[in-house]
Amino acid sequence: MSDNRYVLVLSEKCSDQQLNFIIGQLSKNGLQGTLEDSEDGKVVLVTASKQCLESKAEEIGLEVPINKCNEGDLKLCMPFTTKILESDFFPLPSVEKCLTSGQRSLLLRLAIEDISVSIDLLPQYQIVLPKRLTNVKRVKLMTALKHSKPHVIEECFPLHDLEAKSALWKKIQSNPIQVPITAVREYFGEEVAFYFAWMNFFNITLIFPGLVGLYLHFMRPRGVDIDHAKYLPVFAVVVTVWATFFVIFWRRRQSFWAFNWDTIDFERVAEMRPEFFGEIRASPVTDLPEIYYPQWNKMLRYFVSFLAATPMLLLAVKAMLLSLNLNGYIKDHHSIFYVKSLCQYAEPGAIFAQDNPYYGWMVPTLLHSVIILVLNTIYRSIAVWCTDFENHKTTAEWNNSLIIKRFLFEAFDCYLPLFYIAFYRLDINSLRSELVGLFWGDELRRIALEVIVPFVLSWQKSRSAEKKYTTAKKEDVATEVDKQYIKELKEEEYEAFDDYLEMVIQFGYITLFASAMPLCSIISVVFLFIETKSDCFKLMFVNRRPPVRRAANIGVWLTLMQFMTISSIVTNVMLIGFSSEQLQVWFPQLYDFYDNDHWISEGSGRYVVGLVFCMEHLLLIFAALATWMISPESEKLKNRRLRKVYKQKEVEQSKEWQRLLNKAERELVK
Repeated sequence: MSDNRYVLVLSEKCSDQQLNFIIGQLSKNGLQGTLEDSEDGKVVLVTASKQCLESKAEEIGLEVPINKCNEGDLKLCMPFTTKILESDFFPLPSVEKCLTSGQRSLLLRLAIEDISVSIDLLPQYQIVLPKRLTNVKRVKLMTALKHSKPHVIEECFPLHDLEAKSALWKKIQSNPIQVPITAVREYFGEEVAFYFAWMNFFNITLIFPGLVGLYLHFMRPRGVDIDHAKYLPVFAVVVTVWATFFVIFWRRRQSFWAFNWDTIDFERVAEMRPEFFGEIRASPVTDLPEIYYPQWNKMLRYFVSFLAATPMLLLAVKAMLLSLNLNGYIKDHHSIFYVKSLCQYAEPGAIFAQDNPYYGWMVPTLLHSVIILVLNTIYRSIAVWCTDFENHKTTAEWNNSLIIKRFLFEAFDCYLPLFYIAFYRLDINSLRSELVGLFWGDELRRIALEVIVPFVLSWQKSRSAEKKYTTAKKEDVATEVDKQYIKELKEEEYEAFDDYLEMVIQFGYITLFASAMPLCSIISVVFLFIETKSDCFKLMFVNRRPPVRRAANIGVWLTLMQFMTISSIVTNVMLIGFSSEQLQVWFPQLYDFYDNDHWISEGSGRYVVGLVFCMEHLLLIFAALATWMISPESEKLKNRRLRKVYKQKEVEQSKEWQRLLNKAERELVK
């Protein structure tokens, strides 16, 4: 196909013999490899034949729409088979015309990655594998080329489909509010589409608590700080209830998309990682040979991985403590965390003091955000190395392990200062100041790094590619394809992980400390809108096209948000009861006023603790009951799913379908 290509970037040490071997193996598997030269090195552009796409679609059971039994919004799909191509069941004459650009890119990727070669064949082409990958008879070609010593291929990525990309961008521009999810899925695949579906859902549902917080902000009497604001406990309850329903109804929404995209059962088949290694043994289930790695070895590798990541966590703690000293939050001179040389800058009248008229108190917080950004960049490579070292069997396990590592590091850095101020110093006003600094620092950093910088880089890369293309054209060796791959070679890979991470961290700012910053929700609505549009622009014009991957949900991110929702109930109740005087405003009879502060009356401590305990448990019980009672699938979706299965069986048992099967069998016998 002319509109879907993969680029294999060859290393400088790739020999002509190895190049011929690669192109030969591609040809044997229905793929065509074309060598292209540029100033940046040699690349092979890979395309797939019609027969290759059809074979791969049938192999993975890719469902395609048929003409029979389509009712309303239920468009009946059947697993693709070449038997239905020339029948009344199939609406178009070939699979190429029926599939979206994203599905064709998916099939091309799978066709390339599934090529396997005999391991005994590699030495004659000077392809030397690490010992851990040599205990099998056949090895994936791409795995061998990427892990050989020296590497034969540096990277492999799909080129943008210019026509389909242009059509998608027009649809994105036509809808100023939300991203067209179906159109994104048709081009980028389900994995990317789920991110934007989640962003749309996040932004729309966040409007409700945002408006409540905005109303309470303007209704708060002048001179009353958040420590004594009467209705902020109500807002905290609203946010925790919203977070509970957000997680529940997002589960429903992603089930809806998974059904529409025919990936609802996709996760039952785990995608094996080519890099997984171990000893060959007979499977206790199937008796077939399989790669096995002992559990005790896994645990040992997890322990080594933990030791490797710990120093970066300690550095993050050190950065947090220095930031707290610069802000003046650590005032105990006898504390081991107290640094006098830094705390002096936060004293009244100093440059970083709370009374600084030029918002000097925000500088240490913003500086902390920058330091954490640098540490996180370093930690990213360490986390990838650790996850590779752990030797996960499936791609899903590898992804989840990396996500948890990086999320914990980021959450640790972002939330630890806030927890220190909220529950050690019990100072909600200082908590609000730190939260404002971190929140605005993150938002402004994302605007700079994900809107302004990408736009400038995209403009510079376009100019550079245009110059190279013009020079090549003068020599009569340039084509439009040359111009495209020259440009995309300079672009960076897209990582959905970074986008998810930032938004889930923001979800934590909104929920964990709701009673400290009620405007956080409505401000997030504005920035989420900007973030969504900038992510679209980044995907279309700044980053390379990501490999199309199928998905049934957003993965472990949902589990992390469920954990944060439960945590938000505990943190907000403790903020109301112990870190502020918001509870005193509602129950003044339980408090006495002396030394310019409110203190729990003698004998009233049990009632204060009881109130906090009851609020916490009632909200936890509510969250548990709501999660249990509201099914992940709506009744309508369950009926649609069952009806689809019924209609598929009806088609399979029809006389026309059986006639096609018999005809195909007779042709096979001939």
